[in-house]
Amino acid sequence: MAGETAFDSNESFNGFCRRAIQAWNDSVKWAESEISFPVLLRRIGEGGAMNILTAWGGVAIMTRNEPHVEKYLVVRKGCYLAFEKHSRKMEAITVKEGVALLLYRAADNSLNHRVMLPGDGAEFCPGMEHGLVALENLLAFEISEEPLGMDKDLIFIFTPAK
Repeated sequence: MAGETAFDSNESFNGFCRRAIQAWNDSVKWAESEISFPVLLRRIGEGGAMNILTAWGGVAIMTRNEPHVEKYLVVRKGCYLAFEKHSRKMEAITVKEGVALLLYRAADNSLNHRVMLPGDGAEFCPGMEHGLVALENLLAFEISEEPLGMDKDLIFIFTPAK
């Protein structure tokens, strides 16, 4: 995957993410945690106002006192989120369980990636392009300040294949 961080269309974005997942599966065996991921995934599946079911897993909202929002992104192994940015939202994520490949565009406009393990985090300022690929079942905690309201300024750049 070295030097392979360019994508400029939904097709190349989806191809990159699928190759990253395959490369991980071919080379790494990771002990899966059963502490929180299954509990939150089950909670999301049960529905309710504080849960959002998605194709990749879902969102378990813990605190919603807008503009402050705290939530878990519960992403199944082999799935990935859109490559996105926000117009005004500030966010910080921390991996709690699993392994993620973080994709992001740096200030110099270069496309970068790094593996995130439990305890690793990242912060995103408004306008910073980013996305997550779940190499293992992923539980990521997000704290954000969303002046326009939760997900009201979400801008998708590239989206996962259905």
